[in-house]
Amino acid sequence: MSNLSSKQTRVLASALARSVNQQHQAIKRRLSGRANLLKPEPPTWWNGDPAFAGLVPREEQEVDMTILIPLWPDSAGQDETDTLQLQWKPSTSGTWQNAQAPILVPGPISGGFPMPVTLEKSYFAFEGAFDLRYTVLTEASNTAESDITQFIIDKTPPNNGQSPTSATFPDTLVISDGITQDYLDDHGGLDLAIPIYQEEKLGDSLDVYVHEVGTSPTTPAYSGAIDANRRVKLPIDAFSDLLDGLIYISYRLVDKVGNKGAHADNATVGLFLNPLPTEPLPAPRVPKIADDDTLQLVDIDRVNAGLVEIDPYPNALENDLVVLTWGTAALKVTHRITDPFATIFLNVPYETILKPAYGTATAVLPTPIGYVVERGDKSFASRLATINVDFFVPGPVNPDRPDPVNSALPRVTVKGSTSTVDNVLTADDVGDPVTVTLKLYDPIGTDEEMVLYWGGITNVVGRFNPVTGNPGEDYEFTLDWDAIKDLPSSTQVPVFYTVGRATPPGNVESCVPTPVDVSAALPIKLANPEFPEAAEASDGSPILNCSTHVGPERLVSVRIPGNTGLLQGGETLNFTWQCYTDKAGTAPVNAPLEFDRTITATEASNGFEFLQGPFDDYVLPTGRNGSIKLTYMSDTTPPMQGETLIRASGTLPGGECPPNSRRAFGAGGCGC
Repeated sequence: MSNLSSKQTRVLASALARSVNQQHQAIKRRLSGRANLLKPEPPTWWNGDPAFAGLVPREEQEVDMTILIPLWPDSAGQDETDTLQLQWKPSTSGTWQNAQAPILVPGPISGGFPMPVTLEKSYFAFEGAFDLRYTVLTEASNTAESDITQFIIDKTPPNNGQSPTSATFPDTLVISDGITQDYLDDHGGLDLAIPIYQEEKLGDSLDVYVHEVGTSPTTPAYSGAIDANRRVKLPIDAFSDLLDGLIYISYRLVDKVGNKGAHADNATVGLFLNPLPTEPLPAPRVPKIADDDTLQLVDIDRVNAGLVEIDPYPNALENDLVVLTWGTAALKVTHRITDPFATIFLNVPYETILKPAYGTATAVLPTPIGYVVERGDKSFASRLATINVDFFVPGPVNPDRPDPVNSALPRVTVKGSTSTVDNVLTADDVGDPVTVTLKLYDPIGTDEEMVLYWGGITNVVGRFNPVTGNPGEDYEFTLDWDAIKDLPSSTQVPVFYTVGRATPPGNVESCVPTPVDVSAALPIKLANPEFPEAAEASDGSPILNCSTHVGPERLVSVRIPGNTGLLQGGETLNFTWQCYTDKAGTAPVNAPLEFDRTITATEASNGFEFLQGPFDDYVLPTGRNGSIKLTYMSDTTPPMQGETLIRASGTLPGGECPPNSRRAFGAGGCGC
């Protein structure tokens, strides 16, 4: 079989025919006493190998070519000048063209030959076979022609520039078991078979690339010729820097000129140089079910980061792919190993995996969880872990599940006994029942309950169990004032209810909270005043007695704790000090005492202390066993308030408390 392409065959056949004709003409000229001049000489390529005569290397096709002109016989003598003209033409053309301006060669010629002449690259910018000659014109107007030199410009990559078919693996053991270290050691590398391709030519070679899936090859693992059996052996070290798993092997054909063809399609094979995982692998774990053995909505969110954990398994490797199956969910969770010795944390999305796996279940659903490790085209299975899953929630479908707030549940409306504006309680409502109304949700099932909350999930103020009535009907909670009077106050107290199963307890969802303004009815609570020097009464309660008064002026030490988030600094606090003659604070004596203090930002966040007196006004009126109530209120809108009632005594048997030896801090007095 010829190693020449059809294109080369046509070009060389034409050149051969012309060469025979030229030789025939040369013989006729010699017989007639005329002979052609010696042919011009192009550069020597391929070490003069005649199999590739005239074939221009790829890197020299883009530069000017230096042509050597031999000295012709009977050249110009003294006071004569010969004219040299280099000419070229495509071999398929019959018309010669001048390659550059004529060169004057004065005689007598004593040196400078062979003469270098430049053939510009523009004359062979396109591919094909080209003829080259020169003529010499004497002053006597005689012209002699040289023999012809041919060269070939080939710019077409092998296989006509198309991607060749992928290589194959002659050894079926590689196909079945992959490439192992033992196989490479036993065979000294890996054999590849190269399929037949178009326009095969003498001198063709190839570059072979070995790389991991998802990477792009840059440096060939092998460059060389294809043997007579169309085989190539890749060396062992071609695989030494690759991670175990699927790898790609591709190649590029390279012709003698240096034209590189397109990458062949990838041949895929498994690489297993390290020990394989051993089955069964450890079962996955779901730590969030540790408390109750059941995964519920409260345990999850939309992403569920780290919901499933997998301990390091035997012979784990970087680049292993872990594929988790959750119940009947069609989608899988995948994780590419980067640290073989670390615990694996898998995110299991609710919408695409957890929800489809739970389906239409309305009770606890046992759910199997398992995974496989994929390394190349091999897989290794784990033990299964079966966990209980409960995602059922009574009521309408929550469009934002697993968010516990269900916008499809009807919201509540709050009304006071006298208020005319919904969701606002005023001072006139204080002490009276509060009404909370709502529309019953749809659908209503059996054994369900509604729980009403005021201000937060820790403050249960109503319960409706079982839920009876028809969807859409009005339902009303009536709250005694005592149920809310001690709860935090705000302009936006959240009031809401949850819906869930009564027994056994399961998932619950709440309606969107309704903000209720109770600031006019219930002052917003500030931190209660403290009395750092207080002693302990016989019943264990704190008391201000003769031993706790500070200094000779018998003052009272007071501390106001920090109120971060409520006070900012710059507010004026109004203090009210009321003495009582009974310890329960029901028998006031004298008018309340009032004083103000403007606080700094530091005092607002960290709190502050002061001494209060004089004794005769602030303590003595409490008598033998009375009490003191200290209240303070901010000048903010709405106002905020804190207060403390503490037992107090201004006298002892025989008279009023004597002066105390303990030194007063500061300058004495209230410090306001």
